[in-house]
Amino acid sequence: MGNLITAIDFGSSKIAVAVGERNSSGIRIVSYNEAPVQGIRGGEIRNDLRVIETLKSLIRKAEDECGEPLDSAVTGISGSFIKSKEITAKSARRDYDKYITAEEIRKLSGEQFSKGIGQDETIFEVIPQRFNVDDQIGLRLDEVIGMRGSSIEGFFKVFYGKESLFSRRKKILAECGIAVKKAVLSPVASASAVLTTQEMENGVALVDIGKGLTEIAIIKDNIVRDLAVIPFGGDAVTNDIKQVTNLTYDWSELVKKGYGSCLEEYAPENKLLVLRGEDNVEEGTVELSLLSRIVEARMSEIFDAVAYTVAQSGYAGKLPSGVVITGGCCYMEHLLPLAKVLLGGKVRLAAPRSSITADSAISAMDANASTAVGLVIEAAAARLSYAKESHDGQQRVQPRISEAPRAGKSQDRGSLFNGFFNGNETETEDDDPVAKAEERRRLKEEEERRKAEEKARKEEEKRRKEEERKRKEAEKEANRRSGGIFGDFFGGLFNDGNDNA
Repeated sequence: MGNLITAIDFGSSKIAVAVGERNSSGIRIVSYNEAPVQGIRGGEIRNDLRVIETLKSLIRKAEDECGEPLDSAVTGISGSFIKSKEITAKSARRDYDKYITAEEIRKLSGEQFSKGIGQDETIFEVIPQRFNVDDQIGLRLDEVIGMRGSSIEGFFKVFYGKESLFSRRKKILAECGIAVKKAVLSPVASASAVLTTQEMENGVALVDIGKGLTEIAIIKDNIVRDLAVIPFGGDAVTNDIKQVTNLTYDWSELVKKGYGSCLEEYAPENKLLVLRGEDNVEEGTVELSLLSRIVEARMSEIFDAVAYTVAQSGYAGKLPSGVVITGGCCYMEHLLPLAKVLLGGKVRLAAPRSSITADSAISAMDANASTAVGLVIEAAAARLSYAKESHDGQQRVQPRISEAPRAGKSQDRGSLFNGFFNGNETETEDDDPVAKAEERRRLKEEEERRKAEEKARKEEEKRRKEEERKRKEAEKEANRRSGGIFGDFFGGLFNDGNDNA
C-alpha cells in the first residue's frame, strides 16, 4: 500500500482519523472515520480520558481498514485561543552589491520565532507576506532571492497560542501509541483540501463552519494572509432551538438537521411538527416557521461575523474568488442563498472531492472531512503551511530556507511542524518556504507553457479542419456541377439540355 500518512483532527466537538497515501494519481484517502466526543469544547481538550477512549477506537478501526499498524500522525491545531500579529523586521546589508541569498532570508525569518511571545505561548507559523528591498516595495518571497540592495525589510504574519496545547495533545497521542510528526493550523488544512489553485491565487476567504467553531482563512497570491476564529458554529443553532422550544438537545439537533431552513420565507406556515419517541409517546412540538426563524437568526449572525472579520482583515473587496464554505453546517437547507445575500459576491459550498482521487473512501469526500483530508494533503506536499521545527516542543529554531531548486527538480513540501515533537533536529529542503515559492513559480510557468502549447495545437487543429472542410465543399460543388462520378455523361447531358432551353 506504500507509505501511509495518518491525520488526526481534534475538531471543536469530534475527532476524525484519516489515512491516506500519495500515488501517481494524487492523494488517495484509504480510510476515514470520525466520532463525537464530549471531552472537547471549542477546539480545546477538557477531558483527556474521554478523548483517549474515542481516539483509540478510531485508530483500531483505521488499522483494520488499512491492514497496517499506525504509529505516527500529523495533527491539527484549532481553537479560539489562536492569535496573530504582523511583525516587521529590517536588515542592513554591508555588501549591498552582492546578490541576496536564501541564507539572509532564513536568518531574517528565523529571528521572528522569538519576538513578542508571552510565557506559555509558542509560535505556530511565521508566514512571509512581502518584502521591500531599498526602494522596491511589495516583493514576493520568490522575487527577493537574487536581487541586490542595501537593506531588506520583511513583513511576517505570526500565528501563536498556548504552549500547553502541544504538550497535552502529545501526551494523549502517546497514550494511543501515536507519535506526532507534524502539526498544521486547522483552517489552513481545510483550505488546502477544498480550494482551487485559481482561488488561492486570486484571493478567497475559506469559511469552515463546524459544530463549536467557525474558522476563517483569508488567502491571496497563494499565501495565508489572515486567520480568525468565531467562537460558535452549528451547535449554537441547536442550543437556540433547545432554549426557545423547550426540546431536549438531541431532539433539537434532530429537527435542525431534518427540518430547519436558513430562510424562514421557505418554511410552510401553520405547520406543526409533532415529535414522538418510544412507544409513540409525544416528546414535544415545534412550528416549522418558528424553527426556520431560529435557524436563520443564528446563521445570519455567523455570516455577519464572517463579513466583519473579512472587513477587519483589510481584504474586503479584494477577494475576486469570494467565499468558499465548508464544514458540516454547509449542508443546512438554504444556507447558500442566505450566505450570498449577507456576504455578497461569489459564494460556493465545498467538500474535498476534487483534491483526492476518485477511489478514496466515500466518507472522506464529505464536507465534514475537510480538515482531516487537508492535514493529509499538507503532510504529503504542503500547499499553504510553512515549516517550524523544534526538538523538544519549546526550543525555537530558525526555519531552513535553501537556494532555489534547479529547473525540473520536483520536491515534496513539509508542513509547519515537521519534526516538531519527534526529536529530529535534521532540517530538510522540503520545509523551505523559498523553495516552495520557487516551485510554485516554476509550476505556474510550466502550466502557462502547457496552456500556450495546447492553445496553439487547438488553433492548428481548427485551421486544418477548416481547410479540410473547404476542400470537401469544393469537391462537393465540383461534383454537383459535373454530375458526380457520371459527370462525363450526365453533366454533358444536363448542360446540353440547359443550352437548348
